[in-house]
Amino acid sequence: MRAARLALMRVAIVRPFERFLRRIGAPVERIAERVHLPIELLRDPEALLPVWLGTAFVAEAARVSGVEHLGATVAATTHVAELGTYGRMLARAASLQDVLATARRFHASHHSGEAYWFDAAHAPPLLCQRFTVRLDDPNGQMSQYAILLVAGLLASLARGAWRPTIHLRKEVPRSVADTPWNERVDLRFGGDRCAVALEPRVLPMTASPAGSPVHATRELVDWYGTRPAAALVPSLRQWLGRVLRTDAVRIEVLAETIGTTPRTLQRRLAEAGTTYARVLGETRFQVAADLLARDIEIREVARAVGYRDGAHLTRAFRRWSGATPSAYRGRVRAAFAGTAPPPVRRAVAQWQPVV
Repeated sequence: MRAARLALMRVAIVRPFERFLRRIGAPVERIAERVHLPIELLRDPEALLPVWLGTAFVAEAARVSGVEHLGATVAATTHVAELGTYGRMLARAASLQDVLATARRFHASHHSGEAYWFDAAHAPPLLCQRFTVRLDDPNGQMSQYAILLVAGLLASLARGAWRPTIHLRKEVPRSVADTPWNERVDLRFGGDRCAVALEPRVLPMTASPAGSPVHATRELVDWYGTRPAAALVPSLRQWLGRVLRTDAVRIEVLAETIGTTPRTLQRRLAEAGTTYARVLGETRFQVAADLLARDIEIREVARAVGYRDGAHLTRAFRRWSGATPSAYRGRVRAAFAGTAPPPVRRAVAQWQPVV
């Protein structure tokens, strides 16, 4: 974590790897356990996952399965429409230009650690891809996967009128040529970046929409509202809110899953004016408050935020908010009934988190 931020991506990016691994009989649960990825988190395609952790899962899967071109192999069996809300938007695009416009507008809401840009100085122009954060990915599995998914989408929209040329970074193994991609695209190995060479004459071409459409504006609004945060503390809260009941909240485990050390993480948080204990406490309080407002039993709320029982939650919640969980829930109900003002939460600066 060289920069003071935590890059996150949607679980939908990783799910095709899980499906492929299960098909070939790979030990998915053991692979996930080795990189401290709670396997149940892969059930929600729109949930957020640290880019470092998702990449670690894929790299470990490639090592265990012995498939050094795993990223290319999975990309060959994955349609972009499988990549959740963002993928369905791309699949609905009627032209290559529409695909590029959609990606420019929404890609950061799908993956905050990846960037695409044009190199117009190259002939033909290149659509380039790179990760904006440091990753431990020896064979460039995620680079293989990302650029070949893009190439497959663009080639399908061109309806056979264009055979893309794909430039691959030097760490990507030449065994990618042993995959079906060798029959669909021209592969160029040993480069300094991953890119698709674009033919300007192809860009205006249209094609029939494919995949599952985004049926309602509400879906897009909800999805956009859960986009990865830009700064370290809010993005850390987004991840912690998913793993409060697991050992991933231990700072040693957390640091490993986001590609840093406990000392560096604490230093970055200090620069942001907070501590890890404080961020964890704030996250527990927010999640608990939201669950209490939904009438979930207090003992279930306690488990959801990482406490053994309701008594531990009650002590912590009283310290956070000045009220017991039951009293807080009563205030919420009264507020919604219009008989009392909403409960007043303490300012963040006054919180004394219990961890």
